Amino acid sequence: MSLHAIHQAIWYLSPVLQTLLLWVLTSRKLYRECPFFYLYTLSHVVRSLVAYALRQHSVSTYVHFYWITEAYFAVLCLAVVQEVYKASFASLPRLRSFYLSIFQIATVGLVITCLVSAYFDSGTDQERVIAALVVLQRSLDLLVGGLLFVLLAALRVIGLSWQTKSAGIAMGFTVNSAIAFAAASAHRLGTGSFALGIYAVSLATAYALALIIWNISILRSIPEAHIPLLVGEVETVGRWRRLLEGVRL
Repeated sequence: MSLHAIHQAIWYLSPVLQTLLLWVLTSRKLYRECPFFYLYTLSHVVRSLVAYALRQHSVSTYVHFYWITEAYFAVLCLAVVQEVYKASFASLPRLRSFYLSIFQIATVGLVITCLVSAYFDSGTDQERVIAALVVLQRSLDLLVGGLLFVLLAALRVIGLSWQTKSAGIAMGFTVNSAIAFAAASAHRLGTGSFALGIYAVSLATAYALALIIWNISILRSIPEAHIPLLVGEVETVGRWRRLLEGVRL
């Protein structure tokens, strides 16, 4: 099977997984608990339908639509990350405030990087915008993957479960961002149609894996009360909570 056929198969599979995820989120009324993630999922379903229609009629219109929606999803993705952090550390306000401060600083750095990239690009206005969006896309993968990996590591150290909805969402984004960033880095080292095919398949696979993780985590998630991983870790969670809230152990 050719790389193009594999890419097309995954490309058509993703909307099915997206629609399934949207149905699960809607049936469980999780738009109340995870409004930004729900909007993220809904937007992807709508985008898939519109993109398919545009590709049949005008490639140039499809390309413009793609880059516009990439900018939209970058903002929405950051909102989802903030939502995940708030839910994950709901019982630890000081730790939540600390990580949200890091998130805000990293976001400002991301915006500045994109603006500087666009300013120093020597192409036309359209080329400079696309260059900024490419930098945004790659930097966002690194930022989101890094922030959510740190989140999962912190939950593990503290002794909180990875089986909650917020941890599952974080894991999906981490896998997607890690594969996408690695694929983009490797793509710079190779040229030709084969390298481009590997890159396209890698990106499609990354998002499909994220969708599978999200579907499984939403279906099997435990309440956001953060049940410890092991019975013996109940004391660990309590010690961390007292430490982070400034109570003497």
